[in-house]
Amino acid sequence: MTSESWLGLAILVVSGGTSWLFSLHGRLSRHEAACEQRQRNLDERHSAISRVLDTINNKLDRLMEHNN
Repeated sequence: MTSESWLGLAILVVSGGTSWLFSLHGRLSRHEAACEQRQRNLDERHSAISRVLDTINNKLDRLMEHNN
């Protein structure tokens, strides 16, 4: 093979690798965004559950105060 052939092959490999890396970066970015959305959803559910539990706890405290 000539040096030009080797250079052509190297450019082909590098451009293919670059394309693959950009593709991987895109997939990872979408995965990260999906994970962040799931975490926000979990945080919202946790907050809602905490509010409900606080409400129940306050009602139980008032009932206990009423019975004493």
